[in-house]
Amino acid sequence: MESNQQNQRILVKFNTYYDSVTLLAVSQRLQSMRGVEAALVAMATPLNLAVLESLEFASNVQAGSNDLLLAVRGSDVLSVENALGEIIINASDHCRAQPAQCKMLNQQKCRYRTASGVL
Repeated sequence: MESNQQNQRILVKFNTYYDSVTLLAVSQRLQSMRGVEAALVAMATPLNLAVLESLEFASNVQAGSNDLLLAVRGSDVLSVENALGEIIINASDHCRAQPAQCKMLNQQKCRYRTASGVL
């Protein structure tokens, strides 16, 4: 399936960890949103990078197993932006539930990077 690269985003948050159960729940929530065609929120392990490629996202993501991968493709740019906003809301909910963990995460210097060729 050919996808419109303007309607997908891949972000990497370096040195950020969430457990796989939490990330799976966020991915499933995003996939149920109107206009979202594919979504993956996962640690950037070799297996999850292969899943990303199988979902027909860009395969040139530069990330490692300690990095958080956020990938969303939608029917339009607004759907993608709404899904990314949902990720932020879910992270905020997690931080309210686990404030000590989030304090530690928030003190880390994290950089975001968009994968080459993907907006």
